[in-house]
Amino acid sequence: MSRFEQSVMRAVVLGDLPAMKVNQHLGLWNEEVSADDEAVLIAPCTRVDRREGDMMLLATKKSLVLHKVPWIRQVKPHLVLTRSSLHAVSWGPHSKYVQSVVLKLATPDSIVELALPAPQPDQVRAVDQALEACFGEQPSR
Repeated sequence: MSRFEQSVMRAVVLGDLPAMKVNQHLGLWNEEVSADDEAVLIAPCTRVDRREGDMMLLATKKSLVLHKVPWIRQVKPHLVLTRSSLHAVSWGPHSKYVQSVVLKLATPDSIVELALPAPQPDQVRAVDQALEACFGEQPSR
């Protein structure tokens, strides 16, 4: 088992995701993420800017992967970014998305905003800590 696969079991998982749901994505993640990378956060999310349907976020120490989760078809990669391809990353509360943490990613081509469900204060802290492990502390704090 690779370092990445082992870290998936220890990653912060939001939304009470069943293991079967995470395993559904694991095959694609193995192709998209380096075997020596470490998973930090796995969370269901929605794109704020496009109001696209269900998506799954994987944040690792080296990259960020976003999958579309269609109801019938197989999972599809939507966005794969390395940390070096991100110009800026920020996260925090959003007035429209109560009980969520909004993650904002600035790439060379666009800005992507993702709403991650975090209805409990301990979940907000867990997301904050996981994102700090990925991207470092936000300079605006």
